[in-house]
Amino acid sequence: MNRYDIDFDAALAFLHVSRSTLNRWLRDGSVPARKVGGQWRFSEDDLRRVRDGADDPPELARAREDLRRFIESARASRKEPPAMNAALDASPRALAEALVWEMHDRKAGDLHLQPRRDGVHVAIRKDGRLETLRVVPPALAAGIEQAWNEIGLPFGETGFRRLFLGRGAAAEVNEISVVMQALDTLQGRRVTLRFMGGGRVADLATVAPHPEDRAVLERWLARPNGVILFAGLPGSGKTTTLLSCLQHQASDAGHAVFSLEHPAVIRVDGVDQVEVPSEAAADVKAAVDRIMRLDPDTVGLCLETPETAAAALDIARSGHVVLMHVEAEGPEAAVKRFEGMAGKPLGGTLIGVVSQKLRTGASGGRVAEYRFWEPPAT
Repeated sequence: MNRYDIDFDAALAFLHVSRSTLNRWLRDGSVPARKVGGQWRFSEDDLRRVRDGADDPPELARAREDLRRFIESARASRKEPPAMNAALDASPRALAEALVWEMHDRKAGDLHLQPRRDGVHVAIRKDGRLETLRVVPPALAAGIEQAWNEIGLPFGETGFRRLFLGRGAAAEVNEISVVMQALDTLQGRRVTLRFMGGGRVADLATVAPHPEDRAVLERWLARPNGVILFAGLPGSGKTTTLLSCLQHQASDAGHAVFSLEHPAVIRVDGVDQVEVPSEAAADVKAAVDRIMRLDPDTVGLCLETPETAAAALDIARSGHVVLMHVEAEGPEAAVKRFEGMAGKPLGGTLIGVVSQKLRTGASGGRVAEYRFWEPPAT
C-alpha cells in the first residue's frame, strides 16, 4: 500500500521540476496525489514512476532505453573518467542533460531536435554540417524539451532560455552554458540548443596567459576611473576577455562590480549581472540608472548602442571604471566607432583599447592574441 507522506516541496526536489509544473501535473492528473489537511501529499513510488517514465507506452519506454544505451556507449568509447561513466537512468531530465553534455563532448556547436517523417532527428552541428545521432519518437522529443524547459531560465519575452549545467568535478569541463530556442513548423516542433561555452568565465590568468599581457590589463584595471574598450571582430573573444576582467575586479571584496548584458549567457563569479530585455534606449537607460544608484566601482557594458556609449562616458567621468566591447578591427577603428555611437569625443576619459583576435594555439585550441593601445600622456 502506498504511503502518501511526501509533501509538496519534497516532491519538487524529487522530480526536479518547478512549482508551476507540479501544479499543472496535479491539475491534469499526470501525477497521483492526495490532499491531507488541505495539503498535497505524494507517494514515493508514484513519484518514481513519474520521474522514470515507468507508465509510458512500451514503444516510448523502448525508445528511452535505446537513447540511454547510445549515450552510455558513447561515453564508454571516449574512455571518460569513472565518475562520468556512472549508470545513466532513462528519465527525461537525465537524458536531456546527458544530450547536452554529449553535444559538448563531441565538440559540437549546437544540438537540434528536427521533426521529420520518420521521427525526430537528434542532430549536432560539427564542422559546419549537421550529423544525426539518433531518431526518436515525437513523444520522447517532447519529454526532453519539457525537461530542458524545467532546467532552463527564461530570458524575458524573447522565447529563449538559458541552461547552466554542471557535472562531476572529474570531468575537465564541468560547467557549460547553453541557449535554447523552440519553433513550431509545419513538420512539428523544432528545438535548437546553441553551446555558449563554459558555464562560468575563466580567470584572467587563463584568458591572458602571457604575464606581459596580464600586466597591462591589471595596470589599466587599477585606475580609479576611465573607459577601457575591448575591440575585435565577431567571434574574436572580446566579451570573454571583458567578463574575465570584471571577475578579476570582483576578486577584491571591497569592489562592487556590475555588468549590463543582453542576454547574460555565462555566469561571472562575484559580478552582479543585470540583464535588459532589449537594446531599446528606454530599457538600457533604466538599467544603467538602477546600477548607478547602487554605487558601483566597475561597470561592464556588453551592449553596443548609442545609449551604452554615452553612459560609459558619464559613468567614467563620475569616478568609475567602465569596460565596454566594440565591434571594430584595431584601436583607431574602435575609438572612431565608440565616439560615433556616443556622439562625443573620448578625450582624457580613455584608459586604453584592448584589440584582439583568435588564433590556433600550440595545443590546437583557440587562444587570444592581444594588441594594447593607450593614448599618449599629456
